[in-house]
Amino acid sequence: MCYRDWCKINQSPNPPLKNSVVKLRLFDGSIMKPMGCVSITVTRENRESQLDFQIVENKSKPIIKIRADNVCRNLRKTWTVAA
Repeated sequence: MCYRDWCKINQSPNPPLKNSVVKLRLFDGSIMKPMGCVSITVTRENRESQLDFQIVENKSKPIIKIRADNVCRNLRKTWTVAA
């Protein structure tokens, strides 16, 4: 997830990030180091799950483009989200 989208979801210009030791390998073979990571707790049908997202700077166009407000709206329709 890009940092800009994480800011929109949190409705904050500077939401907190946890340190990340992950290195992401891109399609061209290059390595990208995330800015950090976030864990989001979601609940659906009385089942709770922890989702981890690596947060990256968005300097290029994503392969699959989904606007943050659509993601957030859809998550809230089917899941209870606590960041």
